[in-house]
Amino acid sequence: MTVVDLIQLVRNVTNQFKSSNCLSSFAKDSMLQFLSAISLKSLSINESQIKHIMEKPPAPIGYLSIADERDFSVGIFIMSPESSIPLHDHPNMYGFIKVLFGSALISPYQVKSFPNINNKVRCQIIPSTVINESSEVSCLTPTSENIHEIKALSVFAFLDVLFPPYCDGQRPCSYYKVDNTSIKGNECFLNIRSPPSLDEYHTFSLNFCN
Repeated sequence: MTVVDLIQLVRNVTNQFKSSNCLSSFAKDSMLQFLSAISLKSLSINESQIKHIMEKPPAPIGYLSIADERDFSVGIFIMSPESSIPLHDHPNMYGFIKVLFGSALISPYQVKSFPNINNKVRCQIIPSTVINESSEVSCLTPTSENIHEIKALSVFAFLDVLFPPYCDGQRPCSYYKVDNTSIKGNECFLNIRSPPSLDEYHTFSLNFCN
């Protein structure tokens, strides 16, 4: 089970997705099964490398790009303890998260209605969950748990597979803030906000050599 195998599987799945504009149950299950077996070792990375990278990082969050193609992206996020990826969406995208190291709190929301004239999105609040290496692979779809926030509880690394990938102008990432006054039961409104400042969300790039 190698990086080449991973990229080939994602390429096959995205080709199926493009031909039908829908992710089949078989393709989704294939992704979940394959990603569940992925580990740092299979990616030729060890824990000491992860810890070393985050000893004196130039920013709280690092990103190692494994594959960045027209139809998908595959990469690894490495987060410092207490750093966070702010509440954001994945427009018309599928995404898979496989934890490789450490633990984090993931807080997903499910969109119930499109933004109104006040740039508010009505959402279902999905209970926050602590995810770690023993957790099942997380999956988001265009209609399920498409908005989320990730807060690292320790040095935290996860494999991130997205398709189609973000694309400025066509699939830009939007950021949100919870309107605490709107919470009723398990629903709330999220306010569309301006992109986070570097003080709030700052990343640096790493090279993947495998």
